Amino acid sequence: MDWSHLEAGAVCLLDTSVFVELIGVPNMCDQQAAVDVGFSALVEARATILVSLATVIETGNHIAQNGDGHQRRVVAARFLAAVQQAMDDQAPWKIVPMPQPDELRALIESFAEEVHRSDLRGKGRSLGDAALKVEFDRQCQLAPTRHVFIWSFDAGLAAFNRQSGPRRRA
Repeated sequence: MDWSHLEAGAVCLLDTSVFVELIGVPNMCDQQAAVDVGFSALVEARATILVSLATVIETGNHIAQNGDGHQRRVVAARFLAAVQQAMDDQAPWKIVPMPQPDELRALIESFAEEVHRSDLRGKGRSLGDAALKVEFDRQCQLAPTRHVFIWSFDAGLAAFNRQSGPRRRA
């Protein structure tokens, strides 16, 4: 990703593929240097960085499935500290709140519509991917003049990138 064109105040949704890099999940983090550069650019641009509950849960699952028991414990402690910092407003990112019933309905409907489509690996789109898409749409509505995008190493999710809209006149 080219961070030189990042707009100040952009809204960035982190996908699991990026979040596992930030946490350092064993066997899943081979792009940490690039993620560190991008994350620093987001913080410097005062971007709103959001992590969906689905991403938190998927990352926890990846931690549980990787490495030996000691390694999992170390990474789980790092993960717990990161999530707790976000919940206590001490991290540069926020966890997206639990969806309301109408939002949950839209998420499930989106998943049902998308699950038959395949990603680049030939797998169906996940519920986590559907959650990111629904949250992307919600953020676009909440911030109609801001750059909103999903930061992902999955090309299908990375395609969700709406540049800033027209500025309203005062």
